[in-house]
Amino acid sequence: MFDFVIGVLIAALAGMGVGGGGLLVLYLVFIKDMPQLEAQGINLVFFVFAALSSLLYHIRRREIRWKLVGMVIGVGVVGAYFGARAAAAFEPQMLRRLFGGLMMLSGGIVLFGGKIKGIKK
Repeated sequence: MFDFVIGVLIAALAGMGVGGGGLLVLYLVFIKDMPQLEAQGINLVFFVFAALSSLLYHIRRREIRWKLVGMVIGVGVVGAYFGARAAAAFEPQMLRRLFGGLMMLSGGIVLFGGKIKGIKK
């Protein structure tokens, strides 16, 4: 039951743009003691369902710029390819540390972004 409540809270935060996927991975790794790769896999499933519901909503409202979608997909595929190649060059422990640092940095920017000189909201 606790996991269900946490899932609903993380989903609500994700719906508000807080970065629920990162929160989900942190919860699964640090609270549920799940291996990071499994947590990231669950996060991908979480993301797919959230993205599909959002996509259907925006398709119904005719708010999608399809040319931009095509361009973003193209850049995303190229970025995913090179990102996977770069990730293969690192040890898993280093990737975990880099991911954790990125989460800390992005969380700090969200929390203190308006107070840090040079960062505009």
